Amino acid sequence: MPNRVDKPDPFTAEQLTVNEEVRDPRDASRAGFITLLSVLGLFLLGSVAFQRVLSDRELTESDDVPRFAALGATANLQPLWAAHEPQMDELTIPFLGAERAGWQYPFGSLHRTGATLAAGSDWPVSSPDPVLGVHVAVNRALPGSPGPVFLPKERLDLRTAVTAYTAGSAYVNRLDDTGAVRPGALADLVVLDRDPFAGPPEEIHEARVDLTLVEGEAVHEASGT
Repeated sequence: MPNRVDKPDPFTAEQLTVNEEVRDPRDASRAGFITLLSVLGLFLLGSVAFQRVLSDRELTESDDVPRFAALGATANLQPLWAAHEPQMDELTIPFLGAERAGWQYPFGSLHRTGATLAAGSDWPVSSPDPVLGVHVAVNRALPGSPGPVFLPKERLDLRTAVTAYTAGSAYVNRLDDTGAVRPGALADLVVLDRDPFAGPPEEIHEARVDLTLVEGEAVHEASGT
């Protein structure tokens, strides 16, 4: 992959093997790398206090929730996981037990305590569809799910969920010229076939992308638009 420091390429990725001289992620951060730590368990989260981005936020004790804002750490959310489905109900909750199961994906608590939120998909583990991710972040349920809502107090409002997927994700990737509509920003825009703020939350997932612009250039147009 060519060096594109002046203009990062969003469509390529590179895996780096950390050598013996870089044992502390703070070294990578000081060298200008974006450090993202996957923190699925409780022990790991309690032992860190420097990461800029903490990803895969599955379990977070209540005492740790306000630490995100206090430390200036960004919570990188994967909202699709925060719903009742076979893996959650048959494999996760029975293993964690009732108390710890109630600590999962505390998006609402993180937002209420002032944490900066970003959101993504963890693709290819789960769908990369951001509209579906926003739907679950707001509803804490998969579309059409007949079961109970998963930890309803941890819902996000629609504006916060959309901001996490747009401005929040741009922030953690140091893409300062995109992620929001403002003077001087790149015209990286998506046009939906409806206003998700105008309809009921249960219908968010039905929105379809009519047009996608990257730096003002149309890169996707739905048929018939």
